[in-house]
Amino acid sequence: MYSALSFPTEQRYSRRQKRFYVVNILYMIKTRIKELREEKGLSQTKLAAELGLNQRTVSNYETGSLEPNIQTIKKLCEYFGVSADYLLGLEEF
Repeated sequence: MYSALSFPTEQRYSRRQKRFYVVNILYMIKTRIKELREEKGLSQTKLAAELGLNQRTVSNYETGSLEPNIQTIKKLCEYFGVSADYLLGLEEF
């Protein structure tokens, strides 16, 4: 499920640290998607139509019950004009 996420190889992480890292990224994705959408004044339905998604899918991204795939992350980044690192919470805007 988390194969798209990689961890730096120069350092060893415990399972607990990896789980925290993944949970933090998933929290940031859902938070950033909602923030960016609201900043543009878009409804979930409008954003979904712009990206070729279902409104329920956008809702699931924002609640964290569904993780966007790499292609969707790319679409979101291009649409909002942000980097993937920003969307994933790895850098500030």
